[in-house]
Amino acid sequence: MLFVMEKEEISPFWMKDMLISLDMLFIDSEGFIVDIKEGLKPCESIYKCPNIYSGAPFKYVLEVNSGFVRINRVVVGNSMIFNISSEE
Repeated sequence: MLFVMEKEEISPFWMKDMLISLDMLFIDSEGFIVDIKEGLKPCESIYKCPNIYSGAPFKYVLEVNSGFVRINRVVVGNSMIFNISSEE
């Protein structure tokens, strides 16, 4: 899942209602990965889930299946290319 922020920022994410573990890629407005969180487990509390923070401002967060980062050798500094169009 791709989350798009209005501007670069540092805001918390959490794993409420998730059923699987995830890797999270935090990406800046230039398309560079600025932080990675791997193997995040689903929140077990029904009341409060821990916040997940990036160490740097980001514009996008890409959630992928746990293990994706390791298997594909993704590291901070890699760049992402988005081909997203609103045209029909």
